[in-house]
Order: sequence, then structure tokens, then C-alpha cells
Amino acid sequence: MTELTNQLLEKISDRSENKMTLAFLKNMYRAKNKDGGIYIARQVKPGLSNAYFWSGEQGDEFEAIDKFSLNDLGIIFGEDSLLPQF
Repeated sequence: MTELTNQLLEKISDRSENKMTLAFLKNMYRAKNKDGGIYIARQVKPGLSNAYFWSGEQGDEFEAIDKFSLNDLGIIFGEDSLLPQF
């Protein structure tokens, strides 16, 4: 299963023209349960990252993954986007 997941992560990275690097995507392995993982915020205060990691555990805080902007990640969204906001 790990090998298949790694192959999928490589495809995602390739298709994003390496804007979403393998190191960035592998943050999801840090999740402690099904709720944890990488969260992408569509609106943040200036100077903050749009990419966050959360372990999924109650009491743990979201932590910024470097200072990625949506543009850095190759993400374009519409007004009806359902992505979380921080």
C-alpha cells in the first residue's frame, strides 16, 4: 500500500509541475488518524501560508507548512470553493 501511495504522490507532484513537492505531500504521513493531513486555506492574512498540517488529534494545533501561497501550489479556485479558511 505504501508503494502505491508513493507512486500516486509522485504523479501528483509531476502533474503540478513540482509545485507540490514530494516533501510537501509526505506531510500527510504525519497524520495520527483519518482527520489529520494537509489543509489548504483559500484566504489567509498577508504573509501567512495557505498550506497547513494538522495531526487530527484534539488539542493539536494547525501548523503552517512553510509559506506556500495558492499560486506556489498551482491552485486556482472559484468563488464556490469549499476549502477551509484560516
